[in-house]
Amino acid sequence: MDLKTERVGSAVILHLEGRLTVEADTERLQDMVNSVARLHARDVLLDMREIRQLDCSGIGQILNLRNQFHNIRMTFALMDIERHQKRMLKISGLLRVFRVFGSREEALAAVGAGPVRARSLEPAAPLRALVGMQPAACWASPASWAETGGLR
Repeated sequence: MDLKTERVGSAVILHLEGRLTVEADTERLQDMVNSVARLHARDVLLDMREIRQLDCSGIGQILNLRNQFHNIRMTFALMDIERHQKRMLKISGLLRVFRVFGSREEALAAVGAGPVRARSLEPAAPLRALVGMQPAACWASPASWAETGGLR
């Protein structure tokens, strides 16, 4: 298994390549946790795109990584997870434990380390249409609500 780290803003991306199975070198993973902790990052993203094989032991190692990073007050998430890997996490009940992102861009944006997009201060077109309307027009609703007499 090959390990590389990449710093992007407040996040560190861990690139694992190869097999994350019972045969994986857990000492290298522990050394990696210690080196990432020294970077004083806020978020850790595990890139799973190049993990060719994952078994129950590998899932346990990922869970251990999550716990270690949480213990040093760093958030931990998975990104670029394959369909088969996601299914394994779902079957094991761990999909709810991990934050999972489909792509690098999605993950970086979610943790606030991605590119900042300019936001318009002008309201969207449907909102502009409501400006100047009478309040009664805002209360248009399904007949079932009107039939009940509205607010009580």
